Amino acid sequence: MFLVIFGFFTFSGFPLLFSLISEYVPRGDSSMANSVVWGLGNQGGMALGPILVGLIIVDNYSRLPFTFTIMVAVTVVSGILVFALPRPAGKAKMSLFG
Repeated sequence: MFLVIFGFFTFSGFPLLFSLISEYVPRGDSSMANSVVWGLGNQGGMALGPILVGLIIVDNYSRLPFTFTIMVAVTVVSGILVFALPRPAGKAKMSLFG
């Protein structure tokens, strides 16, 4: 059951993220915005996450549950902040194939 929940939240985030980009960024800049979000957000987060966890637990593995608590808190705050985004002025519809 845990893997189903993990898979849902892991793989449902990317389409949502890219759909938000198409609503907030002008059509001509969408490819640059997608590359920045994917490059910094996804790849940068994948690189920074293990580094931060390693810095927190350094020589004491008993701090590992604390790092998961921090990651859960950051995830919850990030999810709440999505609702704080201002609504886009116009409803820009992008075609399915660009």
